[in-house]
Amino acid sequence: MTPPVVTLRVRPRADAGTDRLGNEVVRYADAVSVPGCLWAPGTPADLATDRPDGADVTATAHLPMGWAKYLRGALVSLDGSEWLRVLGEPREFPAGAVPGPWCCYVLLGRADG
Repeated sequence: MTPPVVTLRVRPRADAGTDRLGNEVVRYADAVSVPGCLWAPGTPADLATDRPDGADVTATAHLPMGWAKYLRGALVSLDGSEWLRVLGEPREFPAGAVPGPWCCYVLLGRADG
């Protein structure tokens, strides 16, 4: 059986420096297509997860190898219209623990304010 994979759009957080008052300026890079991802609404029930910063988890995404280091603070979308913010740190799976090409999962929350 082949898992139902999707292509996600990811906008990694880019370093934009600080404003004149010393506050961090948040900017995002252009969206990149990431094929071969798994998508699930809500929080994975079988994984020990917390709610980073008390945020509500809207969805969980599992991404292929090589993406964990780009996901902290990024925006993720299924269709490019609704963007969800990566909550907390991407969680990497131990090598060989998960079948398939996935190496990490991220918890996603609403990014509309």
